[in-house]
Amino acid sequence: MGRIRRFLAWPFAEKWLLFKAWSLVLAVRIAIWTLRFKRTRSLLDRFNHAPPDRRARERPTAARIAHIVEIASRFVPARSHCLTKALAAQSLLIRRGYEVQVTIGVAKGDDNQLIAHAWVRCDGNVLVGDDIELGRYTELS
Repeated sequence: MGRIRRFLAWPFAEKWLLFKAWSLVLAVRIAIWTLRFKRTRSLLDRFNHAPPDRRARERPTAARIAHIVEIASRFVPARSHCLTKALAAQSLLIRRGYEVQVTIGVAKGDDNQLIAHAWVRCDGNVLVGDDIELGRYTELS
């Protein structure tokens, strides 16, 4: 009940941003499941270059947007993985005027298998995907 009460206390603009984030995370998740990565990126690039939302009175901080994407991703079927969250966060941040970079890195896992991870940087800070040791990953270009 506490979570619902806290959510209801949010300003309308943040509730709307959470809905947008959830919709985008869900759309990205479906696109990753059904389309090639190149096609998914192409669709997101078109979305990112659309005119920004002019109705937004205040621009939320980049950290707040990333936090809202994390929250939204918890309510997407089959839970969103790092790439889904990174691409959704990138789109929301770009649409609000932030300069962001999505990085994909690879490393060897404990069982010598190749593992990958995606994260988002904005103003030199990792906003999404910093929950693991990023130094062990080799960044892909």
